[in-house]
Amino acid sequence: MDLGISGRRAAVAAASRGLGFATAAALANEGVHVALCSRNQDAIEDAASRIGHDAVPLAEDVSTAIGARRFVDAARDALGGI
Repeated sequence: MDLGISGRRAAVAAASRGLGFATAAALANEGVHVALCSRNQDAIEDAASRIGHDAVPLAEDVSTAIGARRFVDAARDALGGI
């Protein structure tokens, strides 16, 4: 399916498994540049590896305002915007 979103950028939290992982993978398969987040560095690196497409793994705890801000800032910097 071509959703016409190739080349866009997205930040996906809780992306090491489940619905977050599926969302990030679907976006990457559509050509979206994705930054993934999980609290666990190993888990998010594994998820990014499975997704491929140059997915960017970032470990932050987005349950806090500071962690959420750090994730957004790091994703923006890594992807050149979101």
